[in-house]
Amino acid sequence: MITHFKIPLLLCLLFTLNTSAQTKDLPEQLDEYLNHHDFFRLRTYFSLNQSKLSPKQQLYFKAFIDNSFNQCKRSADEIRLLLATYKNQLNSKDIIALQTLQMDNYVKTYRYKAAAITGSQLIEKYSSDLDTAKLSDLKNTNILWKSLSNVAPQEVVRNSGASINWDRDIAGLMNIPVIVNGHHSEFIFDTGANISTISESFAKQFHLQLIKTSFDLGSGTSVKNKATLAVAKDLKIGAIELKNIVFIVLPDDQLSFPQIKYTIHGIIGFPVISQLGEIHIKTSGTLIIPAKGKHIAAPNLALDELFPIISLRTESDTLSYCFDTGAKQTELFKLYFDKYKSEITQNGKLDSVKRGGAGGVVKYQVYKLPEFSFCVASKKVMLPDVHVLTSSDGGKDDFYYGNIGQDLIHRFNEMIIDFKRMYVDFK
Repeated sequence: MITHFKIPLLLCLLFTLNTSAQTKDLPEQLDEYLNHHDFFRLRTYFSLNQSKLSPKQQLYFKAFIDNSFNQCKRSADEIRLLLATYKNQLNSKDIIALQTLQMDNYVKTYRYKAAAITGSQLIEKYSSDLDTAKLSDLKNTNILWKSLSNVAPQEVVRNSGASINWDRDIAGLMNIPVIVNGHHSEFIFDTGANISTISESFAKQFHLQLIKTSFDLGSGTSVKNKATLAVAKDLKIGAIELKNIVFIVLPDDQLSFPQIKYTIHGIIGFPVISQLGEIHIKTSGTLIIPAKGKHIAAPNLALDELFPIISLRTESDTLSYCFDTGAKQTELFKLYFDKYKSEITQNGKLDSVKRGGAGGVVKYQVYKLPEFSFCVASKKVMLPDVHVLTSSDGGKDDFYYGNIGQDLIHRFNEMIIDFKRMYVDFK
């Protein structure tokens, strides 16, 4: 059994930092945390040693830390100052990393034109310094931001709070009532969706502004699908009203699963959820969004681009996992398998699962653990029958130890999540 709760979270993290960092110099260790997307250790180690860094180094690492913890405007200012003051002291690798980060800052603050300009500059000046896969991904992503260059930033124009009922569909996913351009419907509520999504037929029915473009969309597997974009002038969730919401538009057949007689009409994704502030999700079927958040909790969330990351304590370690309220079940990735291989192969049962999304499904070999125990927001949790993947398809699988899904949420009466103050808590 893989569990341990005796060491407090902060002491556990500091212990890990002390034992892992003592053989490396400070910038080298910070770079290692950054390269491994270990944002929680990066923040803690930087905070402990900031005064030992040069002004240039402080700006550099702070830009990444602020971006990871959703202080994107501050991160953008730090990057502009860094490039204006120290550009001659930065190599092409550093500039590419900073400009890529700046694109992300602009995307998270809905400044699509600025993101597109930054992406075009990267492609024009640094194509020879990027490997084929990264260059292809950058070009594909930049098609999306260029297409949105004339779209005004998403904004909350009215927030009187909301208290609405939600229910689960036949796939077990959380659905909430929404009004899109005056049309009532129910959409999936999914923090793991990088951008909100809508079916082609509903985009037309709801009179969304269709944007002529086409780009490759990953499906949770290696399968690629073509997608386009649309913008909703108005979205209402209870008494909360937002403007200029971007949706990925997919053909109806890519959001239909006839084998279980199930169709997805729309998904409210992270860009909307992150602007709502404090959100209370009660398992009894109520979603509450206070007009002014009052809940206080220790920060345990980070962002990797548009992916929410949660810090959990297992054994005497603190590890990072993707956090996806649209995933029905928790699963552990190859990093977790590699770290605990002997215990997993001894206690787990060899099995296989299918993973996928719109347009594609891939079969993976896994071990089924009888239970997976950890601590989240000072709460002890045990999840039964958790799958551990033995291989990776790249992407986030290479940096995180698993994907935490709705089975965690079901263990409590209420989940409180806030992407402005970057925490998730449970009651």
